[in-house]
Amino acid sequence: MRGLKLLPPLRKSLDAVHAAVKEAVKTAGDICYGKLVGEEALDGSLRPSLVFICGRLCGRPVVSVLPLAKAVQFIFVAGEVHRRAVAGELGGSSLKSHILLGDYLYSGAFRVLADAGLQEMLIPLSKVVQAECEAAVTSVNDAKPDPETIKKETALLVGESCRLPGLLAAVDFVDQLYNFGINLGMACGYLKRKRPLVEISGYLKSCEEALSQLPAGSVCQQLERIVRFVAENGLSAEAAATR
Repeated sequence: MRGLKLLPPLRKSLDAVHAAVKEAVKTAGDICYGKLVGEEALDGSLRPSLVFICGRLCGRPVVSVLPLAKAVQFIFVAGEVHRRAVAGELGGSSLKSHILLGDYLYSGAFRVLADAGLQEMLIPLSKVVQAECEAAVTSVNDAKPDPETIKKETALLVGESCRLPGLLAAVDFVDQLYNFGINLGMACGYLKRKRPLVEISGYLKSCEEALSQLPAGSVCQQLERIVRFVAENGLSAEAAATR
């Protein structure tokens, strides 16, 4: 993630996540993963990065949360394919083929978790998939979606990317991780929809409040950098819109 300066072990693991999902996209579809997901952009690497960072915060080795990081990226990319296909933003294959690709990627997430013996992660993530599919249908061509749609479309998966490592580690600050993730996801969702910074600032403030309740240290500072990075992107987007 450009500007966040992830630690080398996290960068290497993030590359492994992208490689796994990229191979699945290449195998099952004719969409370029690099164009669909900007690997160096905030949105393109946010969810697996949060899994790794929150895993470290909870004392979990990177390798133990790697399957979970792959799973959330599979789900993210599947949702992107579905949303863009319904909105008519994807060229090449038919709408049916794009929907099938999205479904294939969703199944890839569950296969990764099952192979790693992480079946307990299937239920919360299956609920995210259901919500994403609802949002893909109801929000098409909606320039100003309501908060519930943004939550389904973006925030739920970001929230689980933060919460699930805590569940694996059985820490006592799982709720705080989820609160941070949900608010970060809402801010990112509004930013992605090019909404004004004023609609994002409240969520960023809630992120900061949640961070104050998490264990302090260098790992938590990584989460703080992400919040600042989102805020900076919001400022840049707003400045560009006024030119």
